[in-house]
Amino acid sequence: MDQYMVDWFKGHVNCLEIKHFEGRHFCKGTELSIFTNLRTVRLPPKALAVLSKAIFQVFPTVQYLDLRGEKELFHSECIEQIRELFPNVEHLVFNTQSLDCVPTLACCLPRLRSLTYLIDVPIPSQSIDLVVCYMGLHHLPQNQLEIFLKTIYRILRPNARHSAKFNLLFISGQDEQIQIELTINNNDQQYLLWLKHRCNTNLIFQYINSTNKNQIYLIIGISIKHLFDFLRQCYHFEAENSLTIIQIFDYFN
Repeated sequence: MDQYMVDWFKGHVNCLEIKHFEGRHFCKGTELSIFTNLRTVRLPPKALAVLSKAIFQVFPTVQYLDLRGEKELFHSECIEQIRELFPNVEHLVFNTQSLDCVPTLACCLPRLRSLTYLIDVPIPSQSIDLVVCYMGLHHLPQNQLEIFLKTIYRILRPNARHSAKFNLLFISGQDEQIQIELTINNNDQQYLLWLKHRCNTNLIFQYINSTNKNQIYLIIGISIKHLFDFLRQCYHFEAENSLTIIQIFDYFN
């Protein structure tokens, strides 16, 4: 996908302008993963006339499609085209329907964009996706990260490991790294040093829990061919509560 189309998508995702998501804020390879992992998308109807089917193949995970716009464009032919381009869409939203009938990030992103506070208003369960995750990790101040992570764990943790959905034949040949979020418990410097000096892992993000100085949060990158060996090694560390794997980001389709 060329840069022009990437910029276009940035302005038409999740009902909000998110053009400040510049490439420098993301690790290599994650720019487009934002779009390939979205569940909710707002798409201007006229876009259907200029975008090809090949472009829409980057949206295999979209479940909720917001198409509020010019009424006259929504005829039966258009609906069939949408169904074909977005095969996994469960809900289509049109002009006559309420905003409440589709999960949207609009209710939580304004607070994150202000970068000033996250207080007693929880982020809606249906609104958590990679846009929210990256925005929180990269832009929220240090004293807000603890609140942010606690808020999104209830959504991400139950479905974080996608082993049942892995296409092993396909991803075994991929060179890109996927990311693992984990914690080092009890301020265990031995395991922290072990992680940092592994030749097959790349430390991406690290910070100390503001309410528990003995707990260190990390996000590491690792290639898929080394992932399962890493998980086997971590099993014993998790058993003794020295290390906890929070989630694995699956960026492969």
